[in-house]
Amino acid sequence: MEKTLDLFLPFLQKVSQNQSQDNIPKKLLSIDPGETTGWALFEKGKLTQHGHLDIKKDGLKIINETFVFRDFIDHMVIEDYKVYPKNLKDHSLSALVTPRLIGSFEYFAMLHFIPITYQMAGTAKGFVTDDKLKQWGYWIVGEKHSRDAIRHGCYWLLFGRR
Repeated sequence: MEKTLDLFLPFLQKVSQNQSQDNIPKKLLSIDPGETTGWALFEKGKLTQHGHLDIKKDGLKIINETFVFRDFIDHMVIEDYKVYPKNLKDHSLSALVTPRLIGSFEYFAMLHFIPITYQMAGTAKGFVTDDKLKQWGYWIVGEKHSRDAIRHGCYWLLFGRR
């Protein structure tokens, strides 16, 4: 990851000052699944790695190579997926890549005894805005899906681990 000013960690510590810092996972992996899958790794609340993969081109490389657990992941946050009535026609005869990916991550997490939290896209975007990502030094140019994974990780660290 390129060197950036990281102002999220001090914000997280301030928000968490009345809580134990012990419940901040050593390694949190957040994922924005889809045909382009974004991911972000937080270590003790600090963003340390991020990226995105084209699933059509890279297939399940995202699980087999990128997330081979060299170091143990303590928790995963995954953007959830719902088929809404207004999208039923769009989903007819679709391969439904996103829910299949989520299932792959679930299976992988289950094999490694990693707890998962699911968040809808709007949950994280409602608080972790583009402006906040920029202020915190977490705005990654050209990696929309990576930014969305970062949003999910930030939101969970701030509000989801209670």
